[in-house]
Amino acid sequence: MASFVLAGLALVKSAFGIAANGRHSSIWRRTGEGWKIAFHQGAPIS
Repeated sequence: MASFVLAGLALVKSAFGIAANGRHSSIWRRTGEGWKIAFHQGAPIS
């Protein structure tokens, strides 16, 4: 799932692993060379 928070910035949230046992969030910035990751955080879910 992606949400555009400002012009040229996107927040991406995703679940991963078997039975979605973790979550990631990333902020991406659009540059002249394409989309680049600016921040990333991942956390397991117990």
